[in-house]
Amino acid sequence: MLTKLLLSFCFLGLFSLQAGKKEKLNIATPQEHPYVKPEGNRDSNRFSKNKVNEARVYDFYQRQADFYMTQGKTSGTIPAYPGLDAGKYGHWGKHNQNGHKDTRWNNIVDDGIVGSHVNFPTNSKLAKVSKEGAIVIPLGTDQKYQAVFSPRDFNFIYLSSKSSMSYNGFRWGTSRGLSLRGETILQVSQRTYSNAQYHGYYKSGNEYIFSYTLNGTKVLDSITPLQSNDLKRLIEFQGNATSQKIYLATNVEIKSRDKDSFTLKNGFTLHLSSSNKFTAEVKKSQLVVNIQNIAKGSYLSCTISQNKQLSSITTQTSLVTKIKQNKATLKKQTYKTSGINGPNTSAYVIDDIELPYKNKTQSLMFFTGIDFNQKGEAIICSLKGDLWRVTGLDQSLKSISWTKIASGLNQPFGLRIRHGIIYVLERTRITAMHDKNGDGEIDFFECINNQIKERPRSHSHKFGLEIDKQGNFYFAADDKVVKVHGSTRKLEIIAGGV
Repeated sequence: MLTKLLLSFCFLGLFSLQAGKKEKLNIATPQEHPYVKPEGNRDSNRFSKNKVNEARVYDFYQRQADFYMTQGKTSGTIPAYPGLDAGKYGHWGKHNQNGHKDTRWNNIVDDGIVGSHVNFPTNSKLAKVSKEGAIVIPLGTDQKYQAVFSPRDFNFIYLSSKSSMSYNGFRWGTSRGLSLRGETILQVSQRTYSNAQYHGYYKSGNEYIFSYTLNGTKVLDSITPLQSNDLKRLIEFQGNATSQKIYLATNVEIKSRDKDSFTLKNGFTLHLSSSNKFTAEVKKSQLVVNIQNIAKGSYLSCTISQNKQLSSITTQTSLVTKIKQNKATLKKQTYKTSGINGPNTSAYVIDDIELPYKNKTQSLMFFTGIDFNQKGEAIICSLKGDLWRVTGLDQSLKSISWTKIASGLNQPFGLRIRHGIIYVLERTRITAMHDKNGDGEIDFFECINNQIKERPRSHSHKFGLEIDKQGNFYFAADDKVVKVHGSTRKLEIIAGGV
């Protein structure tokens, strides 16, 4: 019933069909309706003289209401809004930037991980796979390695060397995803786990630790660079299990094996070790490890090296300990600006607040969501995935501080604060942001729901995050209204055709 009502509302007054004949659209036009003429109400809008706004229709609904209230009558249904720039120049308006290319995203110095739709190199088995909602992690001081974690596959699905990444500039870099380049080391080209749930990830210094449940057992999972220029993947279990199968790679080509070390044809060697008894085998090009009698704290370690022999044995710190020892890495990114109070001449006043355009990471100020905490601080997210805390928003606006508290989100377009917790709506999930150690930075990115579907094009953003008193989440996705139940975190489509 709700869907039918919404559909009726969307089309009310636009057209009707009688005996198969299409009637004239009931849309306001400058020729017939003076309140839609672009010349009106321009003096009260300070940006009206900008070229991009020369055909803009200002205050349409207010002017329409004033018109009919003055006339005292209407001749049928009130005409609908005609669209951008009075509908005279098509869907995109007179000065559209539909095909605009902006490659400045490639100049941004990322603070760590990058959340994005990912396009893989042509030499990878994943080349024809569009991986939505993936998380890319540059590794090493010179970022010579890249790892890709897929929250929907519960695995590191790609690892490469001699790596780089870039955005296509179409529509400001938002529409074509992140393209990776490099030489493939390992990959997982098909989903290998069915009974699993993604919980989010922890940030511990410059390390990212992913959390998920696998066959009823909670797992922590991370890849880090070693001083020897090797990489180490550590999978740590947080509960008991009789056994677990871990899929380290698919489409793997083994050159030789020496006990628990596998040398690949690409020159890298995988050195496996565990706290428990385990077996490792390659079946149908899949490298699978089976671990027995798992208890809390059990682990599987895989060192990825260009040497057949490990150069040294490194001291292993548990992932739980790393989470507890977390130290901030973004604290220096605080910038000072000021603001100008607008004239106090009406009930609706607009103040101007300067943005930190000049910042050391060249972050762009494409803001997409805002809310305020109980302290009166603004929390703002940006299209590129940064999260800012803004203080000093008092009556004077003389000293405003902008502090980056998180980065790497996947094009968020909604933000709400409830009971002190920041919730962000990304393209494929809702994330709750936690500062576990109280140092001012977000260090746990908790996944509330990871079932939101994405199309790797412009119109797959998610908008309008709201939270009701019961803790349920609502937002718009494509042409649907979506609810995520706060108690179960299950996703439900409650309306369509919007």
